[in-house]
Amino acid sequence: MKNKTNQKGFAIYLVLVILSILLSISLNISSVIITASKMTGNLADGVRAFHAADSGIEAALFSTVGGTCDAVDGNVGDANFTYDLTIPVECPGTGTKITSEGRYKTNARRILEVSW
Repeated sequence: MKNKTNQKGFAIYLVLVILSILLSISLNISSVIITASKMTGNLADGVRAFHAADSGIEAALFSTVGGTCDAVDGNVGDANFTYDLTIPVECPGTGTKITSEGRYKTNARRILEVSW
C-alpha cells in the first residue's frame, strides 16, 4: 500500500485555482457591463444635446420668419441651447447661416449648422 501523506492539501490548491479562474471571468464580465452602461448613458446625453441644438435651429428659423432675427438662448427640459445667426443681407435672405449648439450636463455637446 502506498503512502498518501504527500497528497494532503491538493484539494485546497485545486479549489483555489478554480476560484481564481471564476473570479477573473466574473471581473471581466462586470468590466464589460460597466463600460457598456457608461457608453449607453453618454449616448443618451448626446441625443439630448442634439435635440437641444435642433430646438435652437427651430427657434432661429421661427425668429427669422417672424422678422426679428434675434439670437436667443433657451432650454429644452434639462438641456440648453444657444444659436448664432449670420445674415449677410437683410433678414431673411439668401446666405443666412444659423449655428446652434446644444448642451446637456457637462460632457455632451452637439453643434448643428444650417445655411440657405
